[in-house]
Amino acid sequence: MLSTGTDPVHPRIRHDDRFYPYFTDAIGAIDETYIPAHVLKDRQARYRNRKNVISQNVMGVCGFDLIFHYVGVEFEGAAADMMVLRRAIEVGGFTVPQGKYYLVDSGYGNAAQFLAPYRGERYHILQYQNCGNATYRNMRDKFNHRHAQLCNCVERCFGVLKNRFQTLREGNCYLFRVQVLIVLACCVVHNFIRREHGEDYYFNLRQMDNVEDDDDPPNDPNLVELTYSMVILKEESLTQGCIVVQWGDKN
Repeated sequence: MLSTGTDPVHPRIRHDDRFYPYFTDAIGAIDETYIPAHVLKDRQARYRNRKNVISQNVMGVCGFDLIFHYVGVEFEGAAADMMVLRRAIEVGGFTVPQGKYYLVDSGYGNAAQFLAPYRGERYHILQYQNCGNATYRNMRDKFNHRHAQLCNCVERCFGVLKNRFQTLREGNCYLFRVQVLIVLACCVVHNFIRREHGEDYYFNLRQMDNVEDDDDPPNDPNLVELTYSMVILKEESLTQGCIVVQWGDKN
C-alpha cells in the first residue's frame, strides 16, 4: 500500500489496529545489508564482514511502502551498524523529520528519532511463527512482535532488491567506485518501479515477508541482468527525486 502523502500517519499503520495508535509517528525502518565487493588486497581486511565475506555494508532507510528514503554505500563490511548510522547523520546529510522516527533493530540504540525493541525478549518474526493463539509472555514480548512486523519492511525491501538484481547477490569485478554506483543505480530503479508500477512479480512474492536478505531467489526469466551501460550515469542523476547518496569513509 502506497502512502497518499496527505495523511501524516502511513496507511500501513492507520488501517491496522495492531499498530494504530501505538506507532503513529513511525515512518519506516533502518537496517544494513551486505553486498559482495571486490577490493584491493590491502583493503580486504576492512571489508571482511562477520560472515567472512568481503563486502560493502549498505545502510537502507525504507518506508512502509517499500521505497528507499536514503541509502548509505561504500562502508566497510566490518563496520558496525551504529557507526554507519552515526556517519550518515554526521556527514552524510541523513535527517529525520521533526516529530517522526524510524524503527531499528537491537543493533542500534534507542533515541528520540530511532525506536529499538526491548532487549532480553524474543524479536525476530520467525520466533513468533507456529505459536498459534498462544498468549504473549508479557507486554514487552507483544511490543517486540508488533515492532518486528513493521520493521520487516526494510528486510522485504532488500529482499526485493536482491531478487531483482543478480549482481547484488553475486558481486562483479568492476572498479570499486563503479560497484558502489551499481548499488545506487539498482536502488533508483527499484524506487522507480515501485512508484510507477506499484506491485510487480518481485514485490508480490509472498515468501519475501520473512526472507533473509541474503537468501538466493528462485530462477526466473524476468531477472534483471545489470550491464555496464546501465551504470554509466552521472552521479547527480542518482539523487534527483529518488534517493540520497551517502559515501563512506574513503581513507
